[in-house]
Amino acid sequence: MTGAGWTRHLNWWLYYFKKVGVIEMEKEHFEPNMDELKKYFGPESGINTPDKAFTFMLGVLYGKLLQVQAARGVNVSANALSWLKRLTLRGKDLPELYIKVREKLLAYDTEKNEEVRKLITEIGRVGLKLNMENIKLDDVQTNYYLLLGQSMTADILPAKEKNKRSEN
Repeated sequence: MTGAGWTRHLNWWLYYFKKVGVIEMEKEHFEPNMDELKKYFGPESGINTPDKAFTFMLGVLYGKLLQVQAARGVNVSANALSWLKRLTLRGKDLPELYIKVREKLLAYDTEKNEEVRKLITEIGRVGLKLNMENIKLDDVQTNYYLLLGQSMTADILPAKEKNKRSEN
């Protein structure tokens, strides 16, 4: 058995011991108000700290920006932030990324969408509890949760279809 297999089995046992009450489960987790986000957060979720929640939701917001740019015909690959191209973001870089994403969303009038406004409110709620200096994620964790959020954008904030086909 490989090291990864042993680690997986160890995690399964730890989770089992937590479920049956032998080990105390983590009680702290972020509880979002937005219904679309609730299934991604919980005691069993890996998003168990405010920094991870902030990063995940910022990833969803960044994914929405990419959706909007793609719908407008903007060359997304050429326009993507260079940090994300190289995956060198750290927790301390997230406030600047947040500012850049919000700036672009304002320029595209995307914040008129009620769901986007709800997500921005959720991010703000977590951001107020954190502090710019308190986001203590390394580059792997930061990019993981950011890309995880980006990959879930279509489920959380689906794009509006302009051309709906009617069946005859």
